[in-house]
Amino acid sequence: MKKPRLLLTTCMLELSCISRQTFAARMEYQCLHAEELELITSLMRDEMEESQAYLSRADLQIGLLQNSLHDAGVAVIGNKGRKDPKKEIENGRLFPSRADYEVDDSGDSCNSSVSS
Repeated sequence: MKKPRLLLTTCMLELSCISRQTFAARMEYQCLHAEELELITSLMRDEMEESQAYLSRADLQIGLLQNSLHDAGVAVIGNKGRKDPKKEIENGRLFPSRADYEVDDSGDSCNSSVSS
């Protein structure tokens, strides 16, 4: 009678060990996946900052062109106000810094810094 019980206990022990290894492997996979997602998030933030810099440069170029047209006496469609491009260039606006970016911690950062 002892032999079948011992065999059952041995099989249960093996099954428990295999289950533990499975759970440990799953945990390791989840940790690796979390690391991967953090790297992807970091890359996306870097790309957003780069895009914001390009957007700022485009805004400056648009302002320069609008001001040139305004100086020439041409009405500019969509002109929301005249900027002084010389001051912006003197203040280093041609190459935007981190201070030029709007920071939004509301969770929807994709729409926060792109405005018309």
